[in-house]
Amino acid sequence: MGKHTDTIEKAILFADIEGSSALYQSLGNREANNIISELLEACRRFICQYCGKVIKNIGDEIMCVFPDASSAVLAAIKIQKQFSSHLLRSRLKLNIGVGFGEVVSHSSDVFGEAVNQAALLTQVAAGGKILISKPCYLALNANASIYAQPYDSICYKGSLSVSEVFRIYWQDEQSRNQETLLTSVHIDELLESAHLTVTCCDQVYELSKDKTPFYFGRDSENCDFLLEDSAISRNHCHIEMSRGKFTLVDHSTNGCYLANGEQPDVYIRRESFPILSQTKLSLGRKLEENRENIIILSVSYPKR
Repeated sequence: MGKHTDTIEKAILFADIEGSSALYQSLGNREANNIISELLEACRRFICQYCGKVIKNIGDEIMCVFPDASSAVLAAIKIQKQFSSHLLRSRLKLNIGVGFGEVVSHSSDVFGEAVNQAALLTQVAAGGKILISKPCYLALNANASIYAQPYDSICYKGSLSVSEVFRIYWQDEQSRNQETLLTSVHIDELLESAHLTVTCCDQVYELSKDKTPFYFGRDSENCDFLLEDSAISRNHCHIEMSRGKFTLVDHSTNGCYLANGEQPDVYIRRESFPILSQTKLSLGRKLEENRENIIILSVSYPKR
């Protein structure tokens, strides 16, 4: 990135305005733009009050950096409390995601895993929520941590494992209790609508909960995905789904080989493996030895 770079721990906050497209349609470009601009400018003021620095605007989204996790979370709470009634009148919601960790500062921008996590959490935080990463939660002081509660687990891009996500509850106690009762049901419904795409040899299948278990092998009567290879068992493996999580279960003689991004290849035999993002799958043979029958598994989760 050049000479002018610096690596330091920071909190990264993204705030995205949900509902702006409908606002432009209902009020027209000028009036809607004035409302959006005023809201973003007010966000900037509160960010500065908590020692934050605005990095950039991306459409209706603002990205900023804070010296510590607590400052970012308290700023997010202040913004939501200040503008909750205004947002309701305009049928807008402010979705906020906060990450924390080492970032690389270059020119007027910042880069790093904490940035990527905050950006993804903002997408997941639809409906006016504040979501924070586990590193952010662990870095909170007593004043900020009292607002945090476990929310869900997600898989960040490029990761083989799921990570815990925490929600910041900024509403009054009655609203918080009512929403807590609905949270587990809402999450379950959302996760159940996840789907997985299976692609190989010009065959494409879209899997959802009602289309699992899905079987791979040479048995034309019992398998959904047929592949002819002496290394493949008649009933080699299957994919099952539970609470939005897809799992590959092997029950073959030669096992399965899997690869996810830049992570080392994984071999399983008579065991299971979670499919959390795009994964390459080879039945019975190492990936480098299998040029024709590589299966691509791609998981996607719905936007909130």
